[in-house]
This record gives sequence, C-alpha cells and structure tokens, in this order.
Amino acid sequence: MAEHNEEIMAFVRKEMDKNPGIPTKELYARAQAAVKAAKDLTMRQFHARYPLQIKRQESLAAGGGRSRRRGARRGRRSAAATAAARAAVRTALLKFATDLSAADERKDLVQLMARIDDYVDNILKAAKA
Repeated sequence: MAEHNEEIMAFVRKEMDKNPGIPTKELYARAQAAVKAAKDLTMRQFHARYPLQIKRQESLAAGGGRSRRRGARRGRRSAAATAAARAAVRTALLKFATDLSAADERKDLVQLMARIDDYVDNILKAAKA
C-alpha cells in the first residue's frame, strides 16, 4: 500500500470537513499550494491516497462498506440445481442422439434436422431447470 503524508492527510481532511462536496481538482490545487509534498503527486495519486481514503474511512465508520456476509449467493445455482440441470440437458441430448441413430434413410435424417429447433428448445428449457 502506498504511504501517505500526514501533513497532506490533515489538510485534506480539514478541507473536506469544511466543504464535503469539494471537487478533487480544486482540492488538489489547494493542497499543492498549501503543502510542498503535494506537488510531487499526480492528481490520480493524490485522489487515491487522500480524498478517497478519507471517504472510505467515513463510510466504514458509518456502517457502510463491504458486505459482512461471507459466501452470500448472488444468483448462483446450488450444486443440486446445477446437477439437475446437467442431467436434464444430458437427457435431451441423448434423445437427439437416439433419434439421429434411428434415422435409416436420408428422408428420416432430413425430417430430424427439420425438428432441430424442438431439440434446442428442450435443451434450453432443461438448462433453466
């Protein structure tokens, strides 16, 4: 983690307390004028090390920040649901393979391929299960 200068941190904290909505550009210009060490920083470095960290600390202190729930599911399937969907897709593909191998003549193969959308629909339906 990048080190920060306590003098710049104190200055930025004081300015942000006075004016919470101050734009970073203006804060950067003020910091460069007030603290010598701030002149060595790019605006990106300045923002990441000072205003952003102050806002993060305030957010964490107010109870915000990262979720405390570990392992929370975000729309993911359980292992059982995934296994069931996999089995259903496998069954639909085996049905297609069985029908394909049962096609004796060229006309049977053409008819099977004409119904390919039915097989695709079955697979998609099975995948959502």
